[in-house]
Amino acid sequence: MNVTYIAHSGFSVETESFVLVFDYYRGAFPACVTENTKENGGGKKVVFFVSHHHEDHYSRLIYSYSRCGNVSYILSRDVWGAPPEAEVTYMRPGDEYADGGMEVLALRSTDCGDAFLVRVDGKAIYHAGDLHLWVWDGAPRRQNDAVRAAFRAEIRKLRGIKIDAAFLPLDPRQGEEGVLGFDETMRTLDIARAFPMHFWGMPEYAKTFAASDRARDYCEKIALLTREGESIEI
Repeated sequence: MNVTYIAHSGFSVETESFVLVFDYYRGAFPACVTENTKENGGGKKVVFFVSHHHEDHYSRLIYSYSRCGNVSYILSRDVWGAPPEAEVTYMRPGDEYADGGMEVLALRSTDCGDAFLVRVDGKAIYHAGDLHLWVWDGAPRRQNDAVRAAFRAEIRKLRGIKIDAAFLPLDPRQGEEGVLGFDETMRTLDIARAFPMHFWGMPEYAKTFAASDRARDYCEKIALLTREGESIEI
């Protein structure tokens, strides 16, 4: 399984039969996308996922491949703008979808839209979207407590599942609190490799966290892809 960092929360995952593209909003499409998106179909199945409509998670450029016979789209219900020729499946939190060797479960984000658990070719891949522990220093305690409860309720739904690759937010805008969701997810779920994302072009934030005492128990599981276009085989 090959993983490529595109930008921000955007990644591609290439498996034996699929190319999955999550939350593309800018940057070059990886070679695995351009090589498999053929006007008449063929190649691997290419599936674009969009967790929600925020501009740092979604670009209509993904529809430049909408006429290719082997390309489809899994979109959160709050995403708009798909052309009529695109093969689109819209998902709400709690929805399940299965087709052509792919199974998808949508979870409820603690911001907008969905997170996705995708099973293909014997692999389980989790992209959190903005399902994150959005607690803020100085915010009302009641607000932060409600976010914690909602976050924990969602990630507990993935307990008992061996996740081969997880894409988890960090957010430097939260300061020290920006790593808490990543940390709690790693301590709650069975994750083989975890990829930091959503660090707003501040790779040192992700690197500092990966080397910190907080991450000591699982630091060997963290895969730091911080340069756009950087790939790893797992």
